[in-house]
Amino acid sequence: MEPNTSSEANPTPQPATKAKESKLSFSMKILLKLLIIFSLSLLLLIPKVMISNLIDEREQTSQEAKEDIAKKWGKSQCVAGPFICIPAKYNKDKTAKLTDDLIIFPETFEISGEINTQSLHRGIYDVAVYSAPFDVKGSFRLPEELNRDNLAKNYELDQAQYMFFIRQLRGLNDYVVFTTPQQKQRMLSTKDNRYLACDADMQQLLNGDTIAYSLLLDLKGSEGLYLLPVGSTSNARISSNSTAPSFTGFLPDNREINEKGFTADWNVIALNRTFAQTLPLETFEDDILADAGYRYSNDNDLKTMDDFMGISLKTGVNQYQQNTRANKYAYLIIILTFITVLFVEIRKENPIHLVQYLLVGIALVLFYTLLLSFSEFLAFGWAYLIAAAMTIGLITAYMAAILKIRKTAFTIGALMSALYIYIYILLSMETFSLLAGSIGLFIILALIMVASQKINWYK
Repeated sequence: MEPNTSSEANPTPQPATKAKESKLSFSMKILLKLLIIFSLSLLLLIPKVMISNLIDEREQTSQEAKEDIAKKWGKSQCVAGPFICIPAKYNKDKTAKLTDDLIIFPETFEISGEINTQSLHRGIYDVAVYSAPFDVKGSFRLPEELNRDNLAKNYELDQAQYMFFIRQLRGLNDYVVFTTPQQKQRMLSTKDNRYLACDADMQQLLNGDTIAYSLLLDLKGSEGLYLLPVGSTSNARISSNSTAPSFTGFLPDNREINEKGFTADWNVIALNRTFAQTLPLETFEDDILADAGYRYSNDNDLKTMDDFMGISLKTGVNQYQQNTRANKYAYLIIILTFITVLFVEIRKENPIHLVQYLLVGIALVLFYTLLLSFSEFLAFGWAYLIAAAMTIGLITAYMAAILKIRKTAFTIGALMSALYIYIYILLSMETFSLLAGSIGLFIILALIMVASQKINWYK
């Protein structure tokens, strides 16, 4: 009788095979979910780009409102002068000039005054404007390198004028009266409306004398003021109630800035500049005043004028630039939040639907819309705090409802709070933002690695 082998027909390794298939199935599910979450994160880049465009649009609207105010009050002012301009003589046929008109800059130039700033409003937008009365004085003397016989031969000395360049004559509060020991004259605009001018008597200068001058320049403008050191020796002393000035071109030799305003002093000699004490008028206009654009150039172009003593008086920080910087971190916040939620899902064995991930992602993106809208009415720090609190509160409450575990939901909220604080610190930093960001990301990656070790990925 043959032995019964029916027990050997069904080998015992079958449960181990099912366990292996179960492990493989779990790993594949996690991998698939990771891929879907990553794709979902990429999908959320679409509203991120839309918010970025919204920031640009709001900034453009703000800029248009500011330009409209500045056009009515006065744009950034550029001041160059006074100087003497001597017209060139024409040839015998009266068809062409013998040479270019000649400019003679003063021997000394001193300017002092106070810039009083204030904010004008257009809807929710502000623009910094100022009024600034300046005392200007100095002296003219004919440079030794000029040949007096050549001047008489090629130039109309009897038509010489004292001239002053002011970028926007609209910004003048009063007439400019040019005073010398011999006379006082009101300076009027030239035919092309580029300069203020009055007659100049060249006889004393041709005799080798020095002519002292003085004038009061009462200006209005917005956001910036740029002064050309026209003297062989130029001195300036400017004070203001602006607490956050930015200096361009020639930097002040001495400055003092506090909560009441600033005081700055300049001392510039002719050797520091790129132009000489005498030069053709055309060269002066093309090389020195070109960026000033006379009346309608972009104010940002003025910051490149290295020969000027520039003061930028913009109040506060551009909230749209801060919003743009914050928006760049959106993808980082989305990814880290999704990873945190995924780890919680795996450890608590509480499945979270992809639709719920999507709702969390939309809440994270909505943060940037809240931030933009609040920052147009509040300081950026307060706007960030309110938007972050609303977003974190919403997601924490939602996770508590999904997981049914308040402690875990509050832990997620605490991690998100730390992340938003970290991002705000990066936004507040300028010089060390890259270093702090790199170190912070390294620490975050290390923490994720530590957290991943506590998860059985083949459960």
